[in-house]
Amino acid sequence: MQRREFVSVAGALVLAATEGRKDGRGWRGRSVLPSFRPSVASQEPALSPEVFSRRLARAQAELKTRKWDFLIATPGTTYLYFTGYNPGRSERLIALVIPASGEPAIVCPSFEVDRIKRHATALDITGWEEPANPYKLVERVVRARKPRAPGTIALESSTAFGSYLGIKDALGGWKFEDAAAITDRLRIIKFPEEIALIRRAIAITEDAMAATFAQLAVGVSEHDVAGVLEREMERRGGEGGGGLVQFGPSSALPHGGPASVTLEREMVVLIDCGCRVSGYTSDITRTIWFGDHWAGPSSPHVRKWIAPRAR
Repeated sequence: MQRREFVSVAGALVLAATEGRKDGRGWRGRSVLPSFRPSVASQEPALSPEVFSRRLARAQAELKTRKWDFLIATPGTTYLYFTGYNPGRSERLIALVIPASGEPAIVCPSFEVDRIKRHATALDITGWEEPANPYKLVERVVRARKPRAPGTIALESSTAFGSYLGIKDALGGWKFEDAAAITDRLRIIKFPEEIALIRRAIAITEDAMAATFAQLAVGVSEHDVAGVLEREMERRGGEGGGGLVQFGPSSALPHGGPASVTLEREMVVLIDCGCRVSGYTSDITRTIWFGDHWAGPSSPHVRKWIAPRAR
């Protein structure tokens, strides 16, 4: 977040917390100001080609350890993890083929080759023409790297069943395993560049939530506030920003909004949201009291939990 933008948001929060709006519809009193950490620098960390080369090398080492021959992934988070780009899934096969030894390859429609080359790391990319069977091209890529007897392929867990059947039919005699044994092991350990992206996503989310809370007013609907939240996420560079906004009794329902409920004084407001930064996601929930007098349970445990979030 730029300094001018941060000052603007912070100023709005201070005014809302101390003065309220003259028409009486906004926040009044410090009791509704949520507590947020300061944002981090706005410059988005970049992942270098070396990062993806390292990830591919680690996957190949895991394949060798298990005596498996290939890992195949179609577009999704694992494909993105290894290549730096997710072209999306469609009825036309795109597949990343990682051998235990040798150069990884991507199989895709011919008209997609240039697009994938522009966005993905430097890999061997082979295109198939529309009338052709793309699974036969996967077979050729596999056999070029292991021409002898059939072996074992680790297939990424979320691969569509139709794609699995096509690959299995083309590679008769090959054994298939769940690649989660490899991909989960690799992805659960976060390197510094990944942590930086996660922190950026968190900072965007917290800043957007603070700015959204500052705009609460009597009469707005959960849908209205959800729209504000999405715009605040987008302004800060968050992908897929937005989330759940729930007022009053609705806030007790897991994933229960947004709906047409309108905001009144002395109501709970819950926001559950997150965003993505280069594929890394935040997921944060904040609950505040929109009003002057806490009317919830009198349990000291509840008061202790909500007080830091309501100031």
